[in-house]
Amino acid sequence: MGTAERHRLSLLLVPPNRFHRKQFSPLPLAGEGPGEGAPFRMRYIFGIIPFALLTLCGQLHRMSRPASLDLPDAIRRGYDAEAARYDRRWATYNRRSLALLLPHLPSNTGALLDVGCGTGNLLAALAGRGALPPTYAGADPSAGMLAVARAKAEALGLASRAAFVQAPAEALPFADAEFDMVAAASSLQFWAEPQRALAEVRRVLQPGGRFATVDWCRDFRSMRLLDGWMRLRGTKYHRMYSSAELVSLLLASGFQLETMTRKKIGPMWGLMVAVAVRQ
Repeated sequence: MGTAERHRLSLLLVPPNRFHRKQFSPLPLAGEGPGEGAPFRMRYIFGIIPFALLTLCGQLHRMSRPASLDLPDAIRRGYDAEAARYDRRWATYNRRSLALLLPHLPSNTGALLDVGCGTGNLLAALAGRGALPPTYAGADPSAGMLAVARAKAEALGLASRAAFVQAPAEALPFADAEFDMVAAASSLQFWAEPQRALAEVRRVLQPGGRFATVDWCRDFRSMRLLDGWMRLRGTKYHRMYSSAELVSLLLASGFQLETMTRKKIGPMWGLMVAVAVRQ
């Protein structure tokens, strides 16, 4: 095979994008020495290909999986089983992710609803800052997580100031315009019907009230890789969104975007924080 044929073959194997580097020679073929192409070949085999395959798995899973009524129940049962060790297992993630959300929850908020409150970590974080609002309510579909949240509120002396209800985001058992602010910390990815859930968030917010959320973000390469890996492992969640997808959901649900930021909180975890105003 001549030089021209090898070059054409290398272009087929490695599209001329940001992963292609002029300083590397075409991919070495059988019988050739390592040459300058070997570093690129190893990088291609052990880096780009696994990343692309895992990302593709995540995309195909979302495209091919039919909507399942069993997924929310599987998520609920999973967190019921995880509740007792959840805070220990996810302590660092919870602390760092909530640190991104807390600046968007002003201390003068009148009534706050915590959607997907889990074990009550947002309540504890607000109390630790001396920024607990006069009215706090937490909603979560997992009875096990809520049991931990109630025990935590009792231990902090906040049982009389916090109310917890078992309910999914898609069916919030609260009156219209009951809250000044709604927060959702790492909850959005579990919402089986995000538009219906956001309609509920809008309904319980007063006009001009704010919705603040921190969640996984597919904008980061590490998170697209994680998404594919979790799909392969069968991790139970609905969807990981990009920042553009979240903005589209918010606008379509009657919110006006106020802020959108993205930040890594570790080598793997890339998050986004959005604040939107109810129109």
